[in-house]
Amino acid sequence: MSETATVEAAIEPEAHTTEQTESSSAEQSPDTGDDNVATKENEKETEAEPVEEKSDDATLATTEREGTLVAQDAHVLHTSADTTFEQAAKTFLNIHRDEVAQRDEEIFKLRAELKRIREALKAIESAGDLAESSRDVPAVHNQELTEDDPDLTFQKIKDIWETCFNAVHSVIEEDDVKESLSDWSIVNWSELEDKMPGFSAFPVESSNKRSRTMLVMALLAKSLEEYILTPNYLFEDDDELRFILHKMTDTKKKSQVRSLFLFMSGSEDFKDEVEKVKAFRVENAVSGAVRPIQSLLSEALCEKVKARLADILCDVVTAWEPLQRYESHFEVSTEPGRAGREWLTLHLMDNNTVVLETVNSSAFEVNPVMAVVFPRVCAIDRSRRPAFTTAFPGVVFQKSQAMIEESDTVCVDRVTVPEVESSTVAAAAAVTAKASEAEAEATAENVQPPTAQDVATTEPEQVPTVVQAVKGETKPIEGQPAVPITGSESEDSSSDGESDDDEDSGTESNTEEN
Repeated sequence: MSETATVEAAIEPEAHTTEQTESSSAEQSPDTGDDNVATKENEKETEAEPVEEKSDDATLATTEREGTLVAQDAHVLHTSADTTFEQAAKTFLNIHRDEVAQRDEEIFKLRAELKRIREALKAIESAGDLAESSRDVPAVHNQELTEDDPDLTFQKIKDIWETCFNAVHSVIEEDDVKESLSDWSIVNWSELEDKMPGFSAFPVESSNKRSRTMLVMALLAKSLEEYILTPNYLFEDDDELRFILHKMTDTKKKSQVRSLFLFMSGSEDFKDEVEKVKAFRVENAVSGAVRPIQSLLSEALCEKVKARLADILCDVVTAWEPLQRYESHFEVSTEPGRAGREWLTLHLMDNNTVVLETVNSSAFEVNPVMAVVFPRVCAIDRSRRPAFTTAFPGVVFQKSQAMIEESDTVCVDRVTVPEVESSTVAAAAAVTAKASEAEAEATAENVQPPTAQDVATTEPEQVPTVVQAVKGETKPIEGQPAVPITGSESEDSSSDGESDDDEDSGTESNTEEN
């Protein structure tokens, strides 16, 4: 009960306060009554308006439709404007994209051009650095080629010639004449025809050791040309490479090719292969020199010649390798053709010494070449005139020396042959005396016809002719005519206006040409 009374007591003051507030408000605003009356009238009018709206539904619907149409027209106008703007924006965007694509394409081209220019500049800089280094330090591919001295080159090649000749001469001279009775005149000549021109003019007695030495030297010269004295030892067969080097006119490029192959042949990668090639070439060179005359030698002598030549050719390979690395490109030839060339002719002296004398090939017409016993060596440089320069003239064996050898030929039996000669002369003298006596008797007896005994006795009168042929043997052996290549034949095949490419071997010197 107390709580309720308290609440009510609280409410009453609050109501009292409200009444005071209202009365004060009324006092402050005396005109509020009129306003309240107007407000009530307005409320009544407002309450009456819905009745008027309900009565004008058709008008309202019409108004709404008109508003909708206006809104639709406005929306259409708004949509049309948006479409036009969108199309314009798309057109502008497409144009912008095309311009960007064109700029991108131009940028791509410019970048590619810039890249190419940078690469070109880099290549030029590299070439400049390489050229600079090549001036300071020899290039890798050119370091194998060294400058050659003509006098030193001549001496080195001459040493090779002397090594070969001394080896062949010594092994042939060691042979016992009685142990070698093969007939040199009828065996294997067809093979020798391809190897050595004019070989048929050689003395063919098996006892003529010096002539046999020249024959072996001529065959060895062919083997040297084909297998040993070559530009390099990288290939077993280098005919194509030799042809290419022979035809190249750009000396610088040819030097690069040569130095490349020489660098390869000297590298560790090809060391074993090069050694095999050297052994192969030495073997073929020995076979080429001995095989044509194998049946003309005793078996023991043949094996001795093979072994000796194999040793010597190994030394020749070692001596020739430095010449391969010279700046000059050397090639060899065993053809004595073309007039106007200088050669070294070989003279065999009585004390078994050999003298080399210079002879012009124009003299070969009078004193023909029987064999080239050592190749001619020339330096080839087609960028110059003349393109061929003689480094070593080559050595020839001429007919005059063969004729001397024939006259000095030692007979097979030094004891019996002179006795046969003496008895033949004595028999001829006796026959002559008997013939004189018979002639005197016939004259005394009015020239009676000779008897059968006289005819048989006079037959030996033909022997002095044979003896004279043996004693005065100063011509090539009958039935073995000389067929050498003479200087006149060379001149017919080569004129002053002939080009270098027309040469058979391609290694002859052209020093006399313009």
